[in-house]
Amino acid sequence: MSTAFPRGGARLVVISLVLAAAASAESTSDSIRGRCEIEFFATSTKRDFSGSAYARPFSLARHEDASGGPAWWSASVEVAVTDLLTGYDERDRDMHWMFDANHFPSIIAEFPHVTSAAYATEHIDEAAPLEFRLTIRDVTRPMSATVSHWVRSGDRASFDAEFDVSTSSFELKVPTLLGFLRVGDIVSVRAHIELERSPESPGGSNDPS
Repeated sequence: MSTAFPRGGARLVVISLVLAAAASAESTSDSIRGRCEIEFFATSTKRDFSGSAYARPFSLARHEDASGGPAWWSASVEVAVTDLLTGYDERDRDMHWMFDANHFPSIIAEFPHVTSAAYATEHIDEAAPLEFRLTIRDVTRPMSATVSHWVRSGDRASFDAEFDVSTSSFELKVPTLLGFLRVGDIVSVRAHIELERSPESPGGSNDPS
């Protein structure tokens, strides 16, 4: 069995999601949709390697505070385990086995409560943290990503998000080759997120989901 890549990359996608909502939350009649490309990087006693994947298309849901407080956004982003690829078939099979893709086909990042307001404009030129929940198989952990390179033009915005995932903290057993070739515990994830705001059609819902 070849060395498998621990896959934390998918979660990064979700992070971007939330930040985008904050930047575009000017109109209650707008929906915000996005796409995300993920790259992940792992170390190994034999050779370091990387991989990539695209998250499933996602949208941001806007929520109103009944007491008249500021609105907030929520989002959920999914990456199919079998979409995570490293360019080496045997390693990819081992990785998908590690994540038990047959029983847990997706890695899910959730942002239940992101305040809109001026988050994006306050952090345009500096790295900013973003908190979320990441679920891999049947384990959920709180995570924090660093968001940077925020760019907004009209109804479109983009940014990068980075964070590290510990495979042991998610109780993942990384396969080894010949009993001694091992993948490092920490997997670095980098995601590039692109968001677009579009007006809802007359009579449509304010919830982009």
